[in-house]
Order: sequence, then C-alpha cells, then structure tokens
Amino acid sequence: MALPASGQISIGDIRTELSNTGTNDFRLSYAGTPASSGATRSSGYVPINQNSTTKPNPASPYNVSEWYSYNHSENRTCSGSPFNTLDLGAYYLYYRINVTGNVNDQSIISITSIDYGSGTLRCQIYTSYPFTNTGATTGSPIANLSFTNNSTQTYTYTMTSTSQVLYFVLWVE
Repeated sequence: MALPASGQISIGDIRTELSNTGTNDFRLSYAGTPASSGATRSSGYVPINQNSTTKPNPASPYNVSEWYSYNHSENRTCSGSPFNTLDLGAYYLYYRINVTGNVNDQSIISITSIDYGSGTLRCQIYTSYPFTNTGATTGSPIANLSFTNNSTQTYTYTMTSTSQVLYFVLWVE
C-alpha cells in the first residue's frame, strides 16, 4: 500500500509504509552511515525502494512532503531489458524484482552498471526481505556480485514458484 498522494502525512505513516516497527529514533534522512564494509549500516533506516514511481529526495533539507505516493512494496517486473544502477546518492540502493515463469525453469537476470565513480559496485540478491528496522541487512544472500564501471553480469535463478520476488541490494565500496 502506498502513501497518499496528497493531504496529511505523518512520520508514523512513513514508518508504517517502511514496515519499521522498531522503537529507534526515526530520521527523514535515509542515507545512513556505513558500518565497516558490506551492505551494513550503523544508522539510517530501511533503504528506499527504487521501483517506487515517487520517492523522497536524498539531499537535504528533508521534508515529509517528499514521501507523497511513495510505495515501499512496488515491484519491477523482470524483462529482457538490463537492470541499471541509476542513483547511488543513498548509502545503498534497494530494488524488488518480480520474476515469473514455470517452477524449475531458469531465469536469467542481466545487471548493468553505469558510470558510478570510483570503487567497486557490489550487489547482493535475496529471496526474502533483507532488512531490519534500522536498515541493516539480515539473512543470507543467494548471490554476491561485483562490478566495475559500465559492466554487465548475469545471474541465473531457478524458479521455485511461478512468481517470485527477488530483493537486490547494491552499494559501492
């Protein structure tokens, strides 16, 4: 369920949309602070779903109004087009991809990086929601991929049902 497109919106509404049921302080800034290496954070909260047609601006000043129409559970349908990393303004990116097919079929997912600056682009793929209330990753990824600028990798996924949501977490180290 998405946040409303107009009218009153509260911090509580945003927390509910993000499935954040914790008691930690809540900030409108979602960038977070890296903790050591990998897709972990010491502050911030659940990353923004990049599939949502509307999402808050990662730059300050932060406003509640930037959250209008944000949809944390919106899926992108996996198709023949490349998966592009478009905005690494936040600490890391999060995408939900809906993969469809027959059980035991092989689904090939192509991930293409664009010029994101220096460092190595990392990607982890999960079969269940990978975040805690504070945005730290949890669970074990089914894939760990690394990219250089303007490169493409493919990942072959064996379908366990006719429709499966895969969760992609990307960051630069």
